[in-house]
Amino acid sequence: VYARRGEAEKADFVFTRAERIRGHEAEALVEHGRFLVRQAEYAKAIPLLERAQNIAPNEILNRFIDQVRAAARAASL
Repeated sequence: VYARRGEAEKADFVFTRAERIRGHEAEALVEHGRFLVRQAEYAKAIPLLERAQNIAPNEILNRFIDQVRAAARAASL
């Protein structure tokens, strides 16, 4: 809800809490990462997405991580 409203600090807090819920860690990490990507916070998103990939390997997520890494490189030019 906070993410959709553009309330980044509140959204970050809620995502961080959700990441601690056993059985939902990977999903919460991915959603938090996606939120950060929408904010163009690529460098912050990558570690979250990588943690999700380590918990629940997924080829689609792997491709998304590659795309985010590319966007981070492009943004740093």
